[in-house]
Amino acid sequence: MRDIEEILQMVADMENTIFEDGWSVDALKSSLNYDYNYILLAFICDEDIKLIRLKGYDGDYKKTTYNICEGSNLSDGYAFAGYLTYNTIQSESELLRIATKSEFRKKGIGTKLIKEYIEDISKTSCEGFLEVRENNFEARKLYEKIGYKQVGVRKNYYKNPLEDGMIYQITFSK
Repeated sequence: MRDIEEILQMVADMENTIFEDGWSVDALKSSLNYDYNYILLAFICDEDIKLIRLKGYDGDYKKTTYNICEGSNLSDGYAFAGYLTYNTIQSESELLRIATKSEFRKKGIGTKLIKEYIEDISKTSCEGFLEVRENNFEARKLYEKIGYKQVGVRKNYYKNPLEDGMIYQITFSK
């Protein structure tokens, strides 16, 4: 397993490649100083996708714990392919970011990340939220396919370009 500094640098590099307002390594470290924040990491080798969940640790991101979501440990040859960040507080969870490297898109990585996220939060949360750019039709289609419903709009929420944010919710029964 790579060390936490290397992992956070990989996520920050992808953040700043994909998003106008990409998170820095320091922002990621800060988020992992709280035990309600998580980062799901996707690694791929050929068609095999492995996921690792990082869980924040109150007060010290260096104590962040991780677990392999399935199968055995990663071996050499697995490339970092994407990530999903989220938090879970009491009975609510929010999907904060999801991204896949361009060379690994259309391989099921985003779907696998979201399904793992849903499986995790459905155990402890009653509902999950996310927001997405109005014109990100591909992402919206994926969220709706998984069970999210659009519940609101944040007018002019996104910048560069100015765009509405669509609020989605998924609910789990206990």
